[in-house]
Amino acid sequence: MKRWIALAALACCVGGCEWTDMRTGRREAYERWSRSRARMLCKLGNGKLQVGRLSEAGEKAREAVETAPEFADARMLLGRIRIEQGDYEAAIGELKEAVKLEPKSPGAHYLLGVAMERAGHVDLAIESYRHSYELDERNEAAAIAVGEVLAGAGRTKEAGRYVEERLSDGVRSATILELAGRLAMMNEQYDLGVKHYTALVERERTNPHYQEALGRAHFVAGRFDLARDALATRIAMPTGGKPEALASVWVHAMLGDCCAALGRPDAAARAYKTAVELKPDSASLIVKLAQAHLDAGDIPEAVRAARKALSVEPGHLDAALVLGCCLLRTGRAREAGEVLKTAAKTAPDSPMLLCLLGRCHVAFGRDAEARACYQQALTIDPESRLARELLSGMNGADSLIDLESLIGGESG
Repeated sequence: MKRWIALAALACCVGGCEWTDMRTGRREAYERWSRSRARMLCKLGNGKLQVGRLSEAGEKAREAVETAPEFADARMLLGRIRIEQGDYEAAIGELKEAVKLEPKSPGAHYLLGVAMERAGHVDLAIESYRHSYELDERNEAAAIAVGEVLAGAGRTKEAGRYVEERLSDGVRSATILELAGRLAMMNEQYDLGVKHYTALVERERTNPHYQEALGRAHFVAGRFDLARDALATRIAMPTGGKPEALASVWVHAMLGDCCAALGRPDAAARAYKTAVELKPDSASLIVKLAQAHLDAGDIPEAVRAARKALSVEPGHLDAALVLGCCLLRTGRAREAGEVLKTAAKTAPDSPMLLCLLGRCHVAFGRDAEARACYQQALTIDPESRLARELLSGMNGADSLIDLESLIGGESG
């Protein structure tokens, strides 16, 4: 009897093991099937997402998640769709689950960073982007995202340091170099900006944006000759059609500023003229043109441009100053006085305007009134060299020369 009991017990043990193995096999087979189906659903969802059919893509992604809750790719797809739909908190929930399932997935951390950024969780977004880059240093998009988010939060110095560290790691794409250049300019590190934009130009000489950025960097660094050359190169780029018409207004205006700073008023006038042709309703640009004509000694053109600026924007102070200076130089002090008195109604505290009015008084022998104008100008701006020299010397000819040379620097 004991022998039969033992055999029966053995049979039960063997049968139980087989049943356990059978259940495990069935579970594994079901999991494989579930994952395979979820993968297929994700593929369909991705296709819908690519063509902008978000609702249908979301349905496929949700079905994939329900089919295989532990399949991280399904969570990531649903998170991407939620981001596109603007439901950032729901996206964060899905992507957090994806990160739990695949903690070493750079893509999951990157998408979580995107969702956090869109939801306004700046520090958490930066943390996710950093983690994504640490997991895969080839993922330059994550490094760039860190810099962009920091810059957007006003932490430009921190952003600059981070991006420079990535560059020292060997990251050298055009996108991160451009970001590095932009951050350098924002942080007033102009030499560094020039370095990065030079590298971009050397990499792609036909890219007009890089050439413009290099010109701007040289300009703010005070290298007006190099800025002029870079901007002139940009304007001459053959991109189809008339090259100068394809460059933006500011490129021509800055080229004019470079030429003016280099003492080339004729070249400055040509650059400003093109800028005005591109933006004829800009009184400020027309005034620059007038000033360049004045510096070049072409008084009739300077008067014409200054009057045009005033017609575009009545009361424009700098236009009135240039016109007043031109009229004074040609002996039309009475007319100059009328222009300047009109301007004084809206800008009574302009030291330059007061100096010009003083010059008008001198032209009619009204020295006391002129002296009062110069003293008032010094009260407003004790650092005004022009007002001080005019007051101390009351030398009409010499003072007029000084006034013409300083009108751009002390106007307003």
